[in-house]
Amino acid sequence: VKDTKTKALGAGAPLLNCSAESRRHAADGPAGRRRIPQRRKSLSQPSFMPFLLTVAASTALGYAVARGLIRCGAWPPRAVGWGIIAFLTAYNLLPSYLPFLFAPPKERQYDEPMSPSRKLMACWGGSLERVPPRPIPELPESLDDIEEPWMVEAKLPSRWSNSERRFLKRCRETYSAEFAAVTPYADVYGDRRLLRVLRMDPDRDEDLAVKKVGEYLAWRRDTNADDLRAKVPSDGPDPSKWPHGDVMYQCLRLIQCSDKYFDREGHAVTVYQAFHWPAPYLRAHLRQFSTAELVAFSQMGAEYNGSQMERISRAREAVILASVKKKFEERKRLGQPVDDPPLLDEGWGEITRLCAITDMKGCTFGSVMMPTLIPAVVQAVQMFLNYYPFIVGKLHIVNCQPTIAAIFRRALTSVVPAHVARQITIHALESRE
Repeated sequence: VKDTKTKALGAGAPLLNCSAESRRHAADGPAGRRRIPQRRKSLSQPSFMPFLLTVAASTALGYAVARGLIRCGAWPPRAVGWGIIAFLTAYNLLPSYLPFLFAPPKERQYDEPMSPSRKLMACWGGSLERVPPRPIPELPESLDDIEEPWMVEAKLPSRWSNSERRFLKRCRETYSAEFAAVTPYADVYGDRRLLRVLRMDPDRDEDLAVKKVGEYLAWRRDTNADDLRAKVPSDGPDPSKWPHGDVMYQCLRLIQCSDKYFDREGHAVTVYQAFHWPAPYLRAHLRQFSTAELVAFSQMGAEYNGSQMERISRAREAVILASVKKKFEERKRLGQPVDDPPLLDEGWGEITRLCAITDMKGCTFGSVMMPTLIPAVVQAVQMFLNYYPFIVGKLHIVNCQPTIAAIFRRALTSVVPAHVARQITIHALESRE
């Protein structure tokens, strides 16, 4: 059962499946959808660690003050009194000045998720995951979307909205020379990749998005990113063949962008676990790589995920078009108007995103305190935000120790924009959310 208040997973519910009741509600559309009762409310579980840290720090300060005054010749009762004052002062001030470590966990509030339209959900029988039939199709060698004759006769509305079509036209005209000079990879230079830049901005600033597309094209040219993309068909499914993957893959357990598993919002699932090794062994393997080499491994993963999501998007659209074609042929056989009411709503095109799950079980400060790892993470996050936008729809960081969870939450919210931070959920160690 979906926890509609927190967007988290209901306690005890399967991760990748939704109930038959929720599917029926999705097929009925917004007008007929009722709020599904939650099985149990998932809350952040309180921890005594902040309280213990506060008491320990305050006690240490009070003891240091009293002992220092006594050694300076102060009257012992007066020194103890000043120590108690220092203890009480620290006990009250520490939670105010270090809220990310000492404040008690609070329930995280989220907006309601966007759902596909009733007509689209009807094509999938109400299935929220919208799992495409396998195998998913290979990508075309052209950037053009070819319309079949029946689609023209059925007068299908545009795949993208009017504002998005205007944005795509501006990009193609403004950077026509740049597009003509590159290999026409659909997942790199196609409409969906450009629209990800526009949709990444919650304000949908078209001028800013066009400028960012130019920066994206220049970055790919300057870094020779297409060389990595050319290796995706052969090396992408096997991470051990990625840059430095022969060593990196020994440190990782991962499921890359799946075409089989999806969450309840239709995001393709990818899972990472990097801390199952003891910290000394992990450092021994990773210390040989520079920050740039670690980022190169992550970039190859982003290239492969982008290719997979493009294929999944096209496979989903094929299911929609097959369903719509049957309705079109039935209307035509019965002599009914083929476009009244429209078979689809404008903007029915699919842009698949990721549900990334990072398992932090076994992670300690010793696992992450390496000179190259932290800068690599920062650079990778900046690269994803700037040049692989609107890829991740959800990020779940699971099995995270309370102190590390607090540091991660503060670090992530200080680096990523607010609307991206709302997509991140940090689950405590052994949490059932």
